[in-house]
Amino acid sequence: MAVTFRQPRRTGSDAWVIAWTSDQVSPTYRVYRDGRLIATTTAQSITITVAAGSETPVIEVLDDAADLPTAGFPGRALLAWFRSATGSVNHFRVEEYVGAAWTLRRKLRDPGSTINAAGYFTWKSRWLEDVTTHQFRVIPVGDNGNQGSAMTFAVFVVRHPDPPSVTVAWDSGTAKVTITAA
Repeated sequence: MAVTFRQPRRTGSDAWVIAWTSDQVSPTYRVYRDGRLIATTTAQSITITVAAGSETPVIEVLDDAADLPTAGFPGRALLAWFRSATGSVNHFRVEEYVGAAWTLRRKLRDPGSTINAAGYFTWKSRWLEDVTTHQFRVIPVGDNGNQGSAMTFAVFVVRHPDPPSVTVAWDSGTAKVTITAA
């Protein structure tokens, strides 16, 4: 009923082998990345890529004995907005309303009209509290430092189920980490 992860092994500049074992006999594993099923396999490892500068993904591996997770909603907000068609934007300020004040979460530079510039921006929030409305705003800031009109976002988070309570055990002799859901 437990999946034990081995130490991740880097195999390239952005590639990692994630390996595990199970106490089940010949199980089929369901591998999730950031809550999304990415593989169903009998193998005990998978290679994933993580682009430089991107967030570290959350990898979950369930074996046959584990209950399938029920459908739910992510615990993070993904904000998206279009590039300004007029004016010169130096960067965007992404802020979250926390404790009766706007808190800066990120400054995103606008690369301008370069060939690699996307027509839109995205930003993923921190893990948000459940059954709560979260407020965000994105403010364009010009090359001259002047701020434009804020784009506001309200996100009501209801996810099911909440992440499980887990225990983590490290065996220094085998260099293995065992993660068990309570």
